[in-house]
Order: sequence, then C-alpha cells, then structure tokens
Amino acid sequence: MRNHGNRHGTVFYSCPPGRVTPNDDYLCQAEGPCGPTKAAAVKPPPSTSESVAVRQALDYLYGAGHRRLAFVVTDATSWILNRARLMRTLAATHFPAREVVTLPVFVKAKSRLDLLRSYVERNVSVLLMPNMRITERCYPALRYYRKQLRAENVSIMTFDPVGGRDPITSVDFGFGPLGYFAFHAIVQDIPVPISRRKDIVAVPGIMDRGSVIPVN
Repeated sequence: MRNHGNRHGTVFYSCPPGRVTPNDDYLCQAEGPCGPTKAAAVKPPPSTSESVAVRQALDYLYGAGHRRLAFVVTDATSWILNRARLMRTLAATHFPAREVVTLPVFVKAKSRLDLLRSYVERNVSVLLMPNMRITERCYPALRYYRKQLRAENVSIMTFDPVGGRDPITSVDFGFGPLGYFAFHAIVQDIPVPISRRKDIVAVPGIMDRGSVIPVN
C-alpha cells in the first residue's frame, strides 16, 4: 500500500486500475486512474475483501496517532450491524478504548449532533461510519459545529454502499477546508470550484492517499 501527499488525510480505494471519470482523475494524480466512479459494478479480486480493507485502514489510523474511536451504527438493517461487528473485531487489535454510538435512523439533526457531541467530548478522534449515507447525515453538522464540538482533529472512516463499484472506501480527514472539499468531491454532491480559465482552484490533491490494490 502506498501513500502520497502530506498529513492532511488519506483516502483508501479498493479500485481496479484503468477506471476513471474526468471528474475523478485529479483525485488520483499520484498513482494513476482509480477512484469512485458511477461506472458499472466491477467484481473486486479476493485481496480487496472487506476485512483486509478495514484492517489496512485501521492500521493507517493507528499509525497516524489515533487511539480512541467510536463506531456509529444504526438500528436500520442487519448488514449495517454485521459490518459494525466486523469493524469492532478488527479494531480491537489497536484500539482498546472503543465506543459504540447507536444513531437512530429517524432523528432530528439537533439530536444527532448532541449525540455525537458526547463522544467527541470523550476525546474520540475517529468516527467509523458503516456507509456513505450515514456519513452524509452526520458530516455537515459536525463540520459546521466543529469548533463548538472541539472536533478540529476528528476524522471519519466510512464505507461505500454494499454492491457499489468500490466495495470499501475509508476516508480519514479532519473538518478543515481540505476535508470539506475532499469529502464533497468524493460524494459528488457539489461541483469543485473552477476559475474563469477553467482551472480547478480547490483541488484536494494534496491529501495522503493509498490504494488497497497497487496500481501497476
């Protein structure tokens, strides 16, 4: 596994080489074509199993200095609970201090924020989200209130939807401007700012990043 860039964050992709969209290529400038796309599903090789990808991402977080993490789970479906159990099992190797945040599916944003606040105040530095949808629900409020929550150094590790082209994606960045642009570029819910000369002026290209699959 190779990492590039600086200390601001890492994105791990389990992605086969040679698949990229025009909007994604700047995310992968260090290693070649890869990254989240809306292309047809591609069956990953055995080396990109969920347990391998989760373990590598957790190894990176531990190496980056994280020691206390919280699992964000919901009461929605069994596969989310199964995934959370996998994360807890693998995390036990590095993280003796672990929390479990049960986030009700139907809860107001304010209640969601108050729930997450209690864990940030316990010096949790990593929030592990089972999938992108849960991350999208939590991220905007956490970022908006990051100073009040003392969440400047909190990172998120999240996962692509089951059945997606990239079965595992972990995201590790704080709530500063770099994390903001990187997150929204990845989920593709807002355009990346472009100047009048068509230059991309806010590129998350300085992120550390590494692929679960080496790109040849």
